[in-house]
Amino acid sequence: MAWNNKPLGNLTPYQLITTFGPGALIDGVTDSLMPLDCKYWPSRNKAIYDKRLTEYLGVEFFKVPEDVPVSIFPDFHECKKCHNLFRVSKIDRESYLLNGARCICGGNSHPVRFIVICENGHAQDFPWSAWVHDGNDNCKSENLKLVSSGITSSLADLRVVCNDCGAKRSLSGVSLEDSLSKFECDGYHPHKLEKDSTKCTSKVKFSYKGSTNVYFSNIVSALSIPSYNNSLNSRLEKHIEEIQKIQSLTQLPSSAKRRNPDLTLEDYISDLLEDEYEKHFSDYSKDEFFNRLNSKDENKVTKQDLKKQEYDAILNYRNFEKSSFFKAIDEKPEELKEYFSKIIRVEKLKEIIVLKGFNRVEMPDYGEDNVSNLVELNSGKNKWLPAIEAFGEGIFLEFNKETLNKWNKILKVSEKGNLYNSIYSAYLKSKDWEKKEDRDSNYVLIHTLSHLLIKKLGDVSGYTSTSIRERIYYGEDMNGVLIYTSTSDSEGSLGGLVEQGKKENLKNLLLLALKDALTCNSDPICVSTNPVLENLKFNGASCHSCTLVSETSCEIGNKFLDRRFLLSLEGEKIGYFDEYFQNEAGINLY
Repeated sequence: MAWNNKPLGNLTPYQLITTFGPGALIDGVTDSLMPLDCKYWPSRNKAIYDKRLTEYLGVEFFKVPEDVPVSIFPDFHECKKCHNLFRVSKIDRESYLLNGARCICGGNSHPVRFIVICENGHAQDFPWSAWVHDGNDNCKSENLKLVSSGITSSLADLRVVCNDCGAKRSLSGVSLEDSLSKFECDGYHPHKLEKDSTKCTSKVKFSYKGSTNVYFSNIVSALSIPSYNNSLNSRLEKHIEEIQKIQSLTQLPSSAKRRNPDLTLEDYISDLLEDEYEKHFSDYSKDEFFNRLNSKDENKVTKQDLKKQEYDAILNYRNFEKSSFFKAIDEKPEELKEYFSKIIRVEKLKEIIVLKGFNRVEMPDYGEDNVSNLVELNSGKNKWLPAIEAFGEGIFLEFNKETLNKWNKILKVSEKGNLYNSIYSAYLKSKDWEKKEDRDSNYVLIHTLSHLLIKKLGDVSGYTSTSIRERIYYGEDMNGVLIYTSTSDSEGSLGGLVEQGKKENLKNLLLLALKDALTCNSDPICVSTNPVLENLKFNGASCHSCTLVSETSCEIGNKFLDRRFLLSLEGEKIGYFDEYFQNEAGINLY
C-alpha cells in the first residue's frame, strides 16, 4: 500500500480482498487511508485466469492486489495542539509526505473520528461548517475548532466552535436517525476520487470512521476444477492462462509493429492463437478449437451454475487427468451409508476469491447474483477485478437422497420445511429477486449440520473455526456440503480436515456434533424458538451458544438453521439422525 511510491501501510493481498479493499478505511502508519479503485492500480500486478469465473462476472481476467495506491480520507483533521479543524487536501503534497498532516500552528494532527455515508455507497466528510452554522447563512467559514469538556468521551461533551463568528453547537443527538435530514448526499466516492454523475437521493447517515457499517465487501469465490467433459476441454484448461493472456492484449508490441507496420492488433492476436493451436491442439480441427474457445452460454451464468459444476466435479473426480490443484479420495463408512451417499476427502483444492465491490450502511444479502446498492469496481479499459488464489483441503458430504425423501414424508418435517420456504419466498419478494432454489427442510438440515461440524472441527482439526468455511450445494440434483479451509500461502493447508474425514474420525466427529445439537446453554428458550413468516425470522432452534458461526464461515449470513431437524428435541419424531444417535450414543430421545 503506497502513495507516491512511499509505503504508508502494510496489508496482505487476502486482507485487501476481504476486509480492506477499495472503498474501505484503513489506519495507516501516519493517517487514515482509503485504497483506490482498480483503475488506479499498477499494471504490473500478477494476473489470474479462470474461465468459469470470468464468464460469470463478465470480466477478462483478475489481478492480485499488490502495491495498491491510496487516498487520504477523511479530509478533515483535528490538531492535537490547538484543536482547530483543517483540510489535509490544502496541504502541499511534498510537505505532507515529509512532515505529515501538520496544522499551521505546527502541531501534529489526527483524522476526525466522524464521517457521513449513505446506502448508495457514497462517503463524505462530516458537514462541520453546516452543522455549527445551522440555519445561519451569514457565515459559512471552515475556520473551526473541536472542543471537549473533558468530563466524558460522549458526543454530548464535544462542541464545534466557529473561530470567525463564534457559533457553537454540541454533537449531542448527531447519531440519531434523522439528525442529518437537512443535509444532502454529495454523491462522492473517495476511492474513485470523483462524484457520481447523477444526483444521490439517499439519506445520509452519521458514522464513526471505524464502524463496521462503513464497508461490507462483496466477495465471489469458486473452486478451480479441471475440465472433464471431454479431452478438448481438458486440454484447454491446461493452456487457458496463456490463451487468455493473448486475448486480453490491448496494444501491439513495438517489435511486432517494426516487423510489419501494417499489422493490426486483431491480426496479431489471431496469429498468436493460430500458433497456440499448432503447438497444442493440432490433433483437433481448427473449427473445433476456435468454436470451443469462443463459445459462451446464451444465458448468463449464475452462482447456482458454478455450484453445480463444482458439485459434479467433486463427485466425478476420478474422471480428471492428474491435476496440480485438485485431488480427492472416497471414504465409505458402512455405518453412515443410510445418511450419506458419498463422503469424499478433498485432499487438495484451489479457490479463487474475487472482490466484486462493496456496500455501505447495510450488509449485502448473501447467496444472490445481484446485490442491492453494490458499488462495483472499475478497472478502466481492461475489464478485470481484484482476486487471490487460495489453496486448501476439505470434507465433502452428499446426503442420501432416498433417506431425505423418506424423512420429508414425516408431516411435521414437511410443515416446518414449507414454513422456511415461505419465509425465503417472502424475503425474495421483498427484494424483488427471482427465486432460483428452495430453502426447505433439506436445506436447513444440511446447513445446520455444516455449522455444528465447523464448530467441532475447530476443536480437533488444528484450524480455528473462523478459518473453516462451507459451500452448500443444494438445488436440483444437489444435496451436499463441502466443509473446507484455504489459505493464500502457496504451501496450502496442513491436512487436518482431511484427517478428520477418515472413517473412524468422521464417525466420532459426527457423534460429537450431534451431542452439541442435543442441548444448548440457552435452552429452553433456544429449543422452543420457531421461524416466523410475518417478520421474516429465518432461524428456529439456533443461537450463538449452539449453531451460529462467524460470518467468515457461513455463506448465507447465519440464516436457515434449526437443530431440531438433526435430532428430536421436543418429543416430535422429526430428527434425521435420531436412529443413528440413539444407537451410537445410547441416549433415548423419546
